[in-house]
Amino acid sequence: MSIIHSLITSDLCAADVLLLFMGENYGDVKCEIRSEDVWYFYIKNESARGVDFSKEDYGYEIRNTIMSNEADYRLAAALAKYSAIFTKGRIRNEDGKYVNPEQIFSKEDIKSNLQNDARMIQILSGQKEEIKIFGPEGGSVYFGTKTHQMFKPYENDPAMLADKMNQLIMNVLYGLPATEGDTIMEVQGKNGGKDLILKVISRNNKYVIKKYDYIILTTENQDKNGLLMITNELLNTILPDEWELVDEFTIVAPSLSEASWNKLISRAQPLNQLNNFSELRNK
Repeated sequence: MSIIHSLITSDLCAADVLLLFMGENYGDVKCEIRSEDVWYFYIKNESARGVDFSKEDYGYEIRNTIMSNEADYRLAAALAKYSAIFTKGRIRNEDGKYVNPEQIFSKEDIKSNLQNDARMIQILSGQKEEIKIFGPEGGSVYFGTKTHQMFKPYENDPAMLADKMNQLIMNVLYGLPATEGDTIMEVQGKNGGKDLILKVISRNNKYVIKKYDYIILTTENQDKNGLLMITNELLNTILPDEWELVDEFTIVAPSLSEASWNKLISRAQPLNQLNNFSELRNK
């Protein structure tokens, strides 16, 4: 769930000036301008979710989203403090009370938020819900039934559960190897069907495979079209030993030997959905 603090001010605040102000007084903060009125602040290699800062009728909104980590809450407090100074404004919490910008989150508040969010994710993923959370610079992390089982041993220890989930998020956002040779295609749906996102995988490249509508495996004489097309869910059931599933869908996939690749192709062959592609585009 989101936590919102409101900056009550009649003064305007420019993103570049606030970013400069933050950099001079807080640290190496990054900012993405998502629209004229919505800015996204984060700390590279530290933020799990970042902080949304948006223009509203009363001034500005400072929003922390679910699975924010301690760095995000500290960043939100700094944004509250320095934006209030910069605009001569006041900070109001969700209860409608004006608060000291430097004290919008106590240590206990942060601890409680971390544990409540982790518990909510664990409950939802246990009900076969697939959850995708977004991090800085286009990063994303997936939770679901597999991660639910991964975290099940920590359900009776809220602090450990929150810590383990944050470790997973930080690893997926910042700790994975670089991908190479990425080929991602968007195929327009037919007859009102949804557009499909496809990722092409070949033997000699290394990838970090996220969730796509379909994965295309290139083949040599293994299939008359030279291609196999399967879903992430199916791919996850036939992963080579060299590949690692690090969250619900994200796969670290180094290049494979010819023998390992051929084994993967052989296992994918009965699952091939390429012949049904036209029908799938209509859904």
